Amino acid sequence: MKMGSRQLRDTLAQRGYCVIPNIIDSDMLQSLKERFSQDALAPMAKGNFGDAGAFVVADYHDPVIVNLLTWPKTMETLSALGFSAPKLHNFYVSTKPPQAAGLAWHSDLFYEYDMAEPAELFLIYYLQDTTPENGCLRVVPSSHLWPHKQRHQQPHDAALRSDEIDVPIKTGELFIGDRRLLHATHANQADTWRTCLTIAYAPRFDTLAEPIKALIVRNRCLPPAGWHKQAQHDLDPRLTPVLPIYEGTAQPIATV
Repeated sequence: MKMGSRQLRDTLAQRGYCVIPNIIDSDMLQSLKERFSQDALAPMAKGNFGDAGAFVVADYHDPVIVNLLTWPKTMETLSALGFSAPKLHNFYVSTKPPQAAGLAWHSDLFYEYDMAEPAELFLIYYLQDTTPENGCLRVVPSSHLWPHKQRHQQPHDAALRSDEIDVPIKTGELFIGDRRLLHATHANQADTWRTCLTIAYAPRFDTLAEPIKALIVRNRCLPPAGWHKQAQHDLDPRLTPVLPIYEGTAQPIATV
């Protein structure tokens, strides 16, 4: 059943995530599959392939990545959720080769933040339909409402939990989660790769505390913090509206 914007907002607020159907069209999906195919990912340095797979920082000069970071349907969805001016924090490719282990339980928000609205969201686009057999996402609903300390005092493993649920996603769909949400993955027991692209946005960057802004603008995925002061730069003009700008002097917030 297709949910309306209000129901999606309520679901995100209460459960910590929602899934949006039919976000990526077939042409965009094909370009992503070609750019991040098994053949493209397999030659990477083996040091980046831990038991659970590999994380690859994407390049903001890559036209395919720019297309995804500024995808109109995604921007429309975020606006419908009440986030009309989201700003980027990071973005990367996550891939699980065949027989890769499950990713351990963790929360992606590594600084303390206890407001009702999310400081940051993580958006995931999968390039294959996901199931428990090939390493789909697992979450603990409403764990984004737990105290920071509780979320970050979890066993460093992917063991089954009584309060978890699976979140299988089809290609073309979009997962949106509060970055505080406790999540993990199943192991990839299939003989095919399972690859996704994850993007973190600060949905209301301008309202965040200055130390959080200072942290976000220094992320290695983004252009140097002073890019907007340069008379000339090589950034795609579609990208500049979603890049965070902070000109204060605060030190970045401490992370766990």
